[in-house]
Amino acid sequence: MKISRSKIELFCRCKRCFWLDIVKGIKIPPSPAFTLNAAVDHLLKNEMDHYRSNQIIPPIFQNYGLNLVPYQHPKLDEWRKNFAGVRYLHISTNFEIYGALDDLMVDKKGQVHVVDYKATSKKEDPSLENSWGNSYKRQIEIYQWLLRKNGLPISDTAFFIYANGIKGEHHFDNTLKFNTTLISYTGDTAWIEPTIADIQICVNGNYLPDPSSDCVHCKFTKNVHEILAMGAKI
Repeated sequence: MKISRSKIELFCRCKRCFWLDIVKGIKIPPSPAFTLNAAVDHLLKNEMDHYRSNQIIPPIFQNYGLNLVPYQHPKLDEWRKNFAGVRYLHISTNFEIYGALDDLMVDKKGQVHVVDYKATSKKEDPSLENSWGNSYKRQIEIYQWLLRKNGLPISDTAFFIYANGIKGEHHFDNTLKFNTTLISYTGDTAWIEPTIADIQICVNGNYLPDPSSDCVHCKFTKNVHEILAMGAKI
């Protein structure tokens, strides 16, 4: 069974939604496509690939006094592709775990650092201590775990390149400006193996798990059921 990084995140958020998706094929409604975020992601990759080909320290890392250059690896293009990504066959569960990463940097000691791109537009400075922060941390930790399973010397220290769109300009002029921040994060992958074991139990269990207390999809379904139970017609 193939289990993507995003499905592991779904399991962490709501076991019921995960079970319905994986076991019964009932998927939660998809989020809208963040096409502007995807454009920023694409441009950042183009920029980093330029520095990769010349083995130059990117300015964002120079600004923070970090001697890191984009990592060169023959499988990098594959690892970046959705539905391809970095893959590892977890023998004890027979799950093929995979995820598509953004980038990798390498230091002078040969340690490889996972890099993830994020884009937003908010007044406050980007932070990992918000509603999405834990998801972002788990995301980068899964990449670290997968790459280690593929034999790479992965550092615990990862980086988020966070582009924050500026709204205070007086004119658009077909240009959207950003303040870009580099956020370092020390990953901890100890939770992944126990979570994969829990996923196996969930997949093999012939029962519907309890909903998460903060799952908006489960709350919506519960409210619909309550309305129907009161005799309302659709």
